[in-house]
Amino acid sequence: MVVTVKSTCVGLGCGFLDEKVMHVIAGFNYLGAEGVLYLHIPREMIERPKKGFFAPLWQWLRGPLWERAGVLLGERCLGQEGYLAPSIVRRVKTECLLGSRDHSHRLWAILMFQGSLEKQ
Repeated sequence: MVVTVKSTCVGLGCGFLDEKVMHVIAGFNYLGAEGVLYLHIPREMIERPKKGFFAPLWQWLRGPLWERAGVLLGERCLGQEGYLAPSIVRRVKTECLLGSRDHSHRLWAILMFQGSLEKQ
C-alpha cells in the first residue's frame, strides 16, 4: 500500500497529525514497511522464529471476568436473542466448570458474540 504524505494530510486532516507521525509516514513511502521496521525495531526481534501466544482464557473466565461471564452466559441473556441454544451453552459451561472438558475457547467466542449483541 502506497500512501503519500500529501494524500495522508488530505485524508486525515493535516492539522491533526503530529510532525513525527508525518515523518514516519514519509519514511514508510520511501523505505516500505520492512525498511521502517528495521529503523525502529532491532533486527533480532524481526528475524526470530515465530512463537505461539497463549491467552489464559480459563483463568480470565474464572477470575476477573467471572461476573460478566455469568450474565452473558446466563439463561436469561441467551434466551433473549435466540441465536444460541441455551441448553448447549449450559452443558459446555458445566463441563468446563467441573473440569471434565476445557471449553474455554468456545465460551470465549460465545462471550464475544453475546457482548457484540449487547452493544447494538
